[in-house]
Order: sequence, then structure tokens, then C-alpha cells
Amino acid sequence: MAVMYIAVITESDYPAFREMCDGREFPADFGAFLRRVERRKSDLHERGFIVREVNVDAAGFKRRRRPRTGATYRELDRYAASLVLRKQERK
Repeated sequence: MAVMYIAVITESDYPAFREMCDGREFPADFGAFLRRVERRKSDLHERGFIVREVNVDAAGFKRRRRPRTGATYRELDRYAASLVLRKQERK
């Protein structure tokens, strides 16, 4: 089974992510965002993926991305996967 990494963000970091990311994917309400993430995780499970959550922070994401607004949640997931990969490479 393939592993998919899902970015997990804190409520306190959420406003910073909203500034950097696509407003259609990052609604004003943090609860609505969490429900959207849960649906994505459920969909991935149903398709046979193993889902691993990765804590990400706004400052780290901002440093690593191209300087533009409108990042998607998929970009955030790719960033989460890159954090796992870098951690594994250091071992």
C-alpha cells in the first residue's frame, strides 16, 4: 500500500496559512477546514492509501515555497512529505 502524507496545521497557525494559500481551499472557519481535511483523509483511505499525518508550521512552509500567494492544500501535502523525506535522509 502506498503512503500519503497529510499536512496537519494548528489553529493558531491557520490565519498565516490562509494568507499564503488559496482561499477556496482554506475557508475562513478553521472547523470547516478540518472537516475538509477529514474528508480528504477518508477518501484516501477508501482508495487504499495509508495516511500519515505530518505537523507543519506556517513559517517553515513560507520559507520553502515560491514567493506567491494561492498555494493549494496539495502543495501543503507535498511540503509535509518533503519534511518526512528529509528526516529519513538524516538517519
